[in-house]
Amino acid sequence: MATTIEVQSQGPVGSAPVAHVVRVESDTDRIIMVILLIFFPPLAVMFKDGGCSKAACLNIILLFLLVFPAYCHAVYHCFIRDRKNEVRTQVLG
Repeated sequence: MATTIEVQSQGPVGSAPVAHVVRVESDTDRIIMVILLIFFPPLAVMFKDGGCSKAACLNIILLFLLVFPAYCHAVYHCFIRDRKNEVRTQVLG
């Protein structure tokens, strides 16, 4: 599963620092999500969230109504949403 890191950042001017929890995904996690997404999209969403969540329930409903929207939602939820929180490492060379 993904590793969680607690990051502290400065809030608005004059306020105390704010702690944020950032999930760092490895390449193995992403490969597992792709495999789960191909066979059953709600499992990929559950894997991403670490359990059953509102997004997973929504994805199950979408899967029963129409299959294509469930795949679109799972791709969005697993790979596009929260890209701004992704921790990027820079290789010094």
